[in-house]
Amino acid sequence: MEDLYSKREDKSTSYTLGITLLLMAFLIIVAWALKRNAAGHGKPETPAAEVKPGKPAGEPSIPLGDDRQPLTEYEIITDCRLLEGIEGNDGDSFGAITPRGSFRFRLYWVQTPQMNGASPEQVRTAMDHFGLKTEASLHELAVDARDFTLNTLKAVHFRIVTRWERDSAEQVYLCFVYASDGDAEKPLLHNLSLLLVQNGLALIRPSTRPLPEMDVSAGDFQNQLISAEEAARQSLLGGWALRGR
Repeated sequence: MEDLYSKREDKSTSYTLGITLLLMAFLIIVAWALKRNAAGHGKPETPAAEVKPGKPAGEPSIPLGDDRQPLTEYEIITDCRLLEGIEGNDGDSFGAITPRGSFRFRLYWVQTPQMNGASPEQVRTAMDHFGLKTEASLHELAVDARDFTLNTLKAVHFRIVTRWERDSAEQVYLCFVYASDGDAEKPLLHNLSLLLVQNGLALIRPSTRPLPEMDVSAGDFQNQLISAEEAARQSLLGGWALRGR
């Protein structure tokens, strides 16, 4: 009799333990499901943005070929027009309306005195270069350089040649500019950087960029600029006429 009761008791205990384990498993599953559902209704986690090398999306660049390599070293943009009336237009930088859109550009190889925002170091460098005694004379030179560039670019449509690389100090694209002399029959394209130095309106800012359209190396062009600067100095043009003032 005792064996019968012992067997019944063992069965009852096993049955209770099994039910308990099943219940615990059920409760664990329910709790996991509720937690997952609550997380799904919360604010979704924003994945980290993928960082790709090169220019930001939407920024202009040299057109690429089928092999995804630049078709040329420079992009030549014709039929450009001056974007007038914007802040920041001066002797070596300006806004331009191009078939690619409107952008701000700065010239390779030269730097003119700035109308606004020049650092004390830039002011001193320009005054020492031209031998100026007062900031009033430097401002006069900055106005002359600005007017020369804007009048040149307002007169005709011009050509911009660029690699779409940004100036390290400002959010502008570096470029060469070629402007026509206005001759209807045989127009000549003049390099604006060279024109500014020839007229005593800019300092030479050394660069490694060769001229794209005239097959002239960076060293060759620097020699041209140095010769043009010496001629302007001898002829007392631009800032050289203000020396000592």
